[in-house]
Amino acid sequence: MRLYKLFIFTFAVIFINSCRSAPEIIQKDYEYEKMVFENHRFTFKIHLENFNDSEKTSELIKKLIYQNNTFDEYILFTEKKFIGDIEEEDFPAMIDDDGTEYFYHSDLEESYSIEYYNDLFVIIKYFWWAYYSGAAHGNYWCQYFILDLTDEKILDIDDLIYPIPDKLLKEIIEEEYEIDYYLNEDIWPPDTISLQKDDIILLWNTYSIAPYSTGAIQININDKIIESYLTEKGMKLKKSMNKQKP
Repeated sequence: MRLYKLFIFTFAVIFINSCRSAPEIIQKDYEYEKMVFENHRFTFKIHLENFNDSEKTSELIKKLIYQNNTFDEYILFTEKKFIGDIEEEDFPAMIDDDGTEYFYHSDLEESYSIEYYNDLFVIIKYFWWAYYSGAAHGNYWCQYFILDLTDEKILDIDDLIYPIPDKLLKEIIEEEYEIDYYLNEDIWPPDTISLQKDDIILLWNTYSIAPYSTGAIQININDKIIESYLTEKGMKLKKSMNKQKP
């Protein structure tokens, strides 16, 4: 009987712990448009994520990622920031060749996606794309936010990895991309990084080290190459990823 009770107790503990280690991710999508000055259409397509049943972590994400805003509040914050202080005289009324009124348009897409989490760290991928009326083309940006749940902060690149020699980076980049020249002599640092179980992502956004036509440059460096460049915090994240499975 005692063994049976011990078995039930052990099973309950394992079940509770497994439930705690897998918090629910909540998502919300916003897609709408807003007219300004009756002839300038702004469109918004935004995806947001957070945790539903992990209060400490969700509050930290709210604070560090969404500037202490709820999802709905963040949308209003983003909308106001994107539209900005525009002037009506900058968008005069125009008539198209077919006689219809011309509409200016500006478009914004944003996405926050929880890529990885465990008891110590959360990795959130942020993607931004925008087109401003009158521009030759839109532009985009990608960034990884690595949250340290112990220190309650977003880790910088130099918190996780020491500088990798430009020569090594150029060799890896040129194996994957047709690049004739670089906009900057210095390749390090990338715009953003993300650690994975078997490698590390280094990413340079458009215009960072190459022309717009090249696009964003992303390389994945194998653990065997990158291990000696990881800081103590970087090693801690890698080890935690191997120990825990989200």
